[in-house]
Amino acid sequence: MTKRQMLTVGFALYLLSFFLISVVGNGPARGYMCAYLATGLALDTSLIQPGQALAQKRFEYVALVITASTNFLFLLGAILAVKTTRRWRTPAVVVRALLLMTIPFSWVLMAYESGYPREGYFLWIIGMLLVLFADHATGSPQVSS
Repeated sequence: MTKRQMLTVGFALYLLSFFLISVVGNGPARGYMCAYLATGLALDTSLIQPGQALAQKRFEYVALVITASTNFLFLLGAILAVKTTRRWRTPAVVVRALLLMTIPFSWVLMAYESGYPREGYFLWIIGMLLVLFADHATGSPQVSS
């Protein structure tokens, strides 16, 4: 499989994951709703004011903010994955590492909310990994000066 094919399949799985059930907790939630809620809640700083529910669960709020950043890191990493010059190699490695570190925080959120992952969640992860590691999976990273 070529790098272009890996990127295409990865993006297709990533996009498909937003329309499938990703998490089940109080009810099933599609990927786009999970992303929307995580981003919206992470940006709402009033939730961590004294007396609010997340003020008592600071680690859950940190996990929420980190999980909400996963899609933004992925998009940045995808742009860097397409760049093939030596100049972009180090930032791409850093973004890949950061992205891999954000994934377990979504597990923390699911544990706090008594949820469990479904097919959309797994396609989301697989799609991101295929895009970000397309160079490595195809055998030889192409780097031009």
